[in-house]
Amino acid sequence: MLPNVFEGSSYLTIDSKWRFAVPVKYREALREPSDGKVVLTVHPHGYLMLYPLRDWLPIRDRIDNFSGVDAGASMWKRLMMGCAEHQILDATTGRLLITQVHRKFAGLGEEIVFIGQGAHIQIWDVAAWEEQATQAKTVQIRLPSGAEDMKF
Repeated sequence: MLPNVFEGSSYLTIDSKWRFAVPVKYREALREPSDGKVVLTVHPHGYLMLYPLRDWLPIRDRIDNFSGVDAGASMWKRLMMGCAEHQILDATTGRLLITQVHRKFAGLGEEIVFIGQGAHIQIWDVAAWEEQATQAKTVQIRLPSGAEDMKF
């Protein structure tokens, strides 16, 4: 089965208990593959990643095989697996909780933004995301190797 594809972006507000309601357009794609079981983890670039459990498991398995003697691999493993939080998407409200570990790591305030990334969703603090967007407009970004012939 192919992974669900998450596209688009949405601005959200976190409530006083550090919960947020997943936008309706993403709920079914998060619920369907794993009965609402999802994983929220961190990325070294300072944002969170949200996966349906089914799509997280192969990534987790690859990360688990990273070398323990390589400092970079150890850091990736420590961050991504050490901060992985399994949750169940609330069936009625579509809410999820952002833990203190995740809030601190990503520097989240009350406003966040969801950024669809294919098989997962990035979650950014709004100010951090807007800084990324500004940089993208002012810095020349090269396409990845093999994508040079893409037309936009």
